[in-house]
Amino acid sequence: MKIKKYRVFLGVLLALAILAGACAGVLAWLSGRLQSQEVAESWSGESGQRFAQVSVYFPMTQLGTVDQVRSFRSSLPEKLREVSLESTDSSQMWVDAYSTEAKLEAETSYGSASAAVYAVGGDYFRFHPLELVSGSYFSDDDLMQDLVVLDEDMAWRLYGGMDLTGKTVDISGRQFTISGVVRREPDFASERAYPGGGRLYMSYAAYAQLLGGETEPGIRTYEIVLADPISGYAEKLVSDAFGSGATQGMDPGGEESPEESAPDGLGAVILQNTGRFSLERIFSVLGDFGVRSMNTQGVVYPYWENAARLIEDYMAVVLLLMLLFGALPALFLLVVAIELIRRGWKKLKAAVPVWVENRRKRRYEARRGA
Repeated sequence: MKIKKYRVFLGVLLALAILAGACAGVLAWLSGRLQSQEVAESWSGESGQRFAQVSVYFPMTQLGTVDQVRSFRSSLPEKLREVSLESTDSSQMWVDAYSTEAKLEAETSYGSASAAVYAVGGDYFRFHPLELVSGSYFSDDDLMQDLVVLDEDMAWRLYGGMDLTGKTVDISGRQFTISGVVRREPDFASERAYPGGGRLYMSYAAYAQLLGGETEPGIRTYEIVLADPISGYAEKLVSDAFGSGATQGMDPGGEESPEESAPDGLGAVILQNTGRFSLERIFSVLGDFGVRSMNTQGVVYPYWENAARLIEDYMAVVLLLMLLFGALPALFLLVVAIELIRRGWKKLKAAVPVWVENRRKRRYEARRGA
């Protein structure tokens, strides 16, 4: 009977250990789901230089401006020289992008649709490498700033097809040329976070022109990958530039950053994306699971940040399950290890005096024989 109970106990331990291992596998799988959070790794390549990805989310009452971005860019060469980071091509030390969102009507001879518009600047499609179904992306270097990229839903609504490169679409009375069609991110988190309906991407400059050019639309999101020779260096540079007089808020791990009150009580949320899915950061999410869902800073996160936060929540739950499943097997192994050490020590204590005595006798007999 005792042997049967012992076997059942070992079977339960084995099952729990397998479940804990499965949870560890799920954690590893979840941590690699989002390309938008791994730009620093792809940018660094084989250079050996460490980079960090940092995002700035501006509150709706205090949107960022292109002048802020340009000022920050112009300050970077000197900042990098201060930490002995010089390059023949300073652009190798950083890459950035910015964006804002709007709703506009798009129309073709085949039909019309309300489009969720992303007005973007910088190297946006490096941070969000949406898969091209046809055509190509546009860039800030395009002379006319009259190119747009559609997602599959918008392409289907406007033309009923995907190979639309060179075709035109009217947006708020201005004609744009379709540069390419992209597919949404296939991961489950982005699919959950991606708003319904079609999406259209245009340059930030073109969107500003649609508004008349007198008032800047305002930047809702700024993203940068920057050299990070000392942990936290890149995040501090961004915080100094965009977080002065603002509440930095909650980092991706859920820990509060230092705060300074803005005049209206609101400020930019500054997050370091690099390493946000590490176990250390997910432990922080687990410790602040409920509070982190409260957004009191007037910031509306873009879909990719909502997707990342969903991944963090899932990872926190899986981590908790892994700890629960693994607790009993780990405790059992600890008890077994302690018992083995205790028995080993007991045998060693008994064996050492015998060994010493035998050695003494052999030496004595050797002297007598001499």
